[in-house]
Formats: sequence, C-alpha cells, structure tokens
Amino acid sequence: MNPLPQTPNRFSIPFRWDVFWKKQRVLFTETGFFRPLPALLFHLGLYGTNQIGWGLDGILPSTIRTPQLDNSVFIVGHQRSGTTFLHRLLYQNEWAHSLQLQEMLFPSNTLQECIGIVNRMDSTLGGNIRKWFQQIQERTFADLDKIHRVRFDEPEEDELVMWAIYASDMCINDNPTLIEMGLKGMPKTFEHWSKNHQQSALMWYRSCVHKKIQRTNGDGLYVGKNPRFSRCLPLLDNTFPNSKIIVLIRNPIEAIVSRMSLMKAIWTHRNPNFGELSPNHVQWILNNSIETYLQTEKGLKTIPEHRKIVIGYNALKATPRLTVQKIQRHFEFPEYTPSLMTELSRLEEQPYRSKHQYDLQQFGLHESQIREPLAEVFSRYHTLLNSE
Repeated sequence: MNPLPQTPNRFSIPFRWDVFWKKQRVLFTETGFFRPLPALLFHLGLYGTNQIGWGLDGILPSTIRTPQLDNSVFIVGHQRSGTTFLHRLLYQNEWAHSLQLQEMLFPSNTLQECIGIVNRMDSTLGGNIRKWFQQIQERTFADLDKIHRVRFDEPEEDELVMWAIYASDMCINDNPTLIEMGLKGMPKTFEHWSKNHQQSALMWYRSCVHKKIQRTNGDGLYVGKNPRFSRCLPLLDNTFPNSKIIVLIRNPIEAIVSRMSLMKAIWTHRNPNFGELSPNHVQWILNNSIETYLQTEKGLKTIPEHRKIVIGYNALKATPRLTVQKIQRHFEFPEYTPSLMTELSRLEEQPYRSKHQYDLQQFGLHESQIREPLAEVFSRYHTLLNSE
C-alpha cells in the first residue's frame, strides 16, 4: 500500500470539480438546463458554506487530542444487508460516536458550533425552530421510512461525507438518466480513480471523523457505516490503521433485489413521474452489486483475523442480542450501555419476520445470473446465508 497523502489543507476542501462539471454537462445535454439546476445550486451553496467553515477551522484549529481515532469501527457489506440496523444498535452505546447527517453536510467545528448556538437559543425561546424543522423533515422523508429512515439529526451512511465534495459514486448513480445512458461520457467511479485521488477522498473523510471525535473531547470510539467501503477495504485500513471491520453478509439474491427496490423508491421520491427500472438500470445495479461482493471478499483477505468479523444478516435479525455480544467479545468492546440492552430486550419480544417477497422475475432476472458469478460467496457463507 502506498504511503498516505498529507491531511487535506486546513484551509481548502478537496472538491472534485472535474466530476461535478462533467456531470452537469451531461445532464444539461440530456434533460435540459433547468431540471438539474436546483441540485447544482445546492451543491455550490453547500461547498461555499463549508469552505468558509473549513477556513475558519484552519485559522483557529482545535488542540484536543484524538488518541483513539485509529481504533475506529466500520460496518460494511452490500446494501440492504443489515448495516444500518447494526449501526443504529451500536450507536446507542455512550462510548460510540457517529456522524449525524447534518455533520456530514457541515463537518467543520466552526459550523457545528454555530448550529449548536442556534439550537441553544431556540431551546431557550421555546423550541419553535426545531419543531418547524422537524415538520419539514417529516414531510420530506416520511414516505421513505419503511425502506430507510433519514433525518438530519440522526446517524447516516458515511458515504455522504464524500458525496458533499463530489468524491462519491452516489454523485453518479443518484440519477436514473445517467445510468440509462450507461454512464456514457460520465466520470469514472471511485474504484477506477487514481490511487492519489482515492486516498485524498478518504483522507478528507478521516479529517471529518477527526473533527467529530474532537467534539466529543477525544473520548470513546468512532463507529461508522458505509456499504461502499466494502469495495476498498485495503485503502480504508490504510487510512485508519488498527481499525475494526464488521462485515454483514446477506443472501445476494435477497440483497440485490432489495437494493433495486430501494433505488426505485429513491428515484420515485425525487421524481414522482419515474416509473419502473429499465433493463439498463437493472443490469447496472446487478453488475455493481456482484462487483461489491467480489471486492469485499478480495479486501477481507488483507485484514488480520483479530480486526475483522463476518456477521450473517439472518442471525443479526433473529438473535440480535447474541450477535452484538459476539461482536463485543471478538473486539473486546467496552461494556454495552443500558439503553442498548433495553432495545435488545424490546427486539426479543417482537421476533423479526420479513415482510418482503424477493422476486427476481419482476426485474427480468434469473437466479443463475447471481449464483454463477458469486458461487464462491454462496459456498463460503452457506451456513450464515441459511441460518435463522
């Protein structure tokens, strides 16, 4: 592995302008000038605000040490494999710290202090601003709650840290138009970037995690969740030496179909006129998902046994208490806090039963299209995939 690049300049954000403008040119050509304009202006406004905040952080840097940063915990695995469920369980521990969505969008300590000041003033005056904002969140995100709950003041997928600087594959696959085109003329996805660009993006992420731990006075462990990290485990391990990796494994047939349903729901949420996934959409998701499983297997071989653990989705959902205790023993985590134990008791009283039927035919697929390229995965994790 190449030596790590220097931490991003304390006055500058490594925004991927080449990716940003290339995407805009494609969208302007394919969908017209006005349709992509709101998203373009949002990103520019987000960048400008964060550039100010990051610059102020550079002028007045924090002196708080973060001795446990390299002992961070990362939950990875294919999307829809239980990563969010496990992440939100572990987050309930007092020693576990994760980035909330608003901290990913506004990672600087200066901006977070400004948000804190506004919150404290609002609380003093009766909390009307918070109530108003919560109402907006409910109207905006409530229809996605059954699939994936999103709130600005709750922990979220860490990939959004890099989405904010256009260093994420989400900036490409967040639009069905681009995938329908087969990404023709679009920027390369993360795994095809140069090593320097990849490391620069992850060092930016490390800087944001660093600031988060600063805001907790350097105590506890950082617990992050990002399915896409499973595609670059060696690089993640190089960025966070001594980190612990939890890999969630779910039957690829179920996980891939569930991911397709998720992407359809997200695209419909953003554009109510969106209909069904096209053959191009289905094929792109299928190829990307298969590659995710294969890259995860390849990357896992580079992580020492004592710093990784593979957890089955079925076991996590059926016996969450036993599963999280297994993780605790393996990594010698601090004692779990009462709030987590209470939640585990509640889950045990309501045994998990899937409400979804996974039908490959609705997307025009056959089992062989998944089983054949992932034969090694099905064979290696046979017990985990079939356990209840």
